[in-house]
Amino acid sequence: MTTPQMPLASIPRRMIARLVDLVIEFGPAIVSVAAIPSSAIGFPVFMLLLLGGAAQDILGTARWGRSAGKALLGVRVIDEHSGLPPDLWHSFIRWWIPGLLPPLLVWATWDKRRQGIHDKAAETLVVRA
Repeated sequence: MTTPQMPLASIPRRMIARLVDLVIEFGPAIVSVAAIPSSAIGFPVFMLLLLGGAAQDILGTARWGRSAGKALLGVRVIDEHSGLPPDLWHSFIRWWIPGLLPPLLVWATWDKRRQGIHDKAAETLVVRA
């Protein structure tokens, strides 16, 4: 296994970047529910905003190795073998697993390579940009 020689991102930076991404992902959708509570268009708008938030995370990671939160905090995601941004499938896996098993995000706090379960599944590392 070839690991690029780049400094790993700190756990606090990763956590704050994740919180920023969650606000971007869920914030507009939650506001839409409050603004359009009983309208027939409320649910489709909510889902569209939720998908848009997820897309910025998944597509940004696949294209540039960064979502908005990661860019703001100066970290990026790389494929652990090539050092390039992960492909779309691995970016999706990184996004999807924390939604299924949020408590497993803490795995990164004791892993020597600071990989969470989602990073191990997607074969990615989070490094300083």
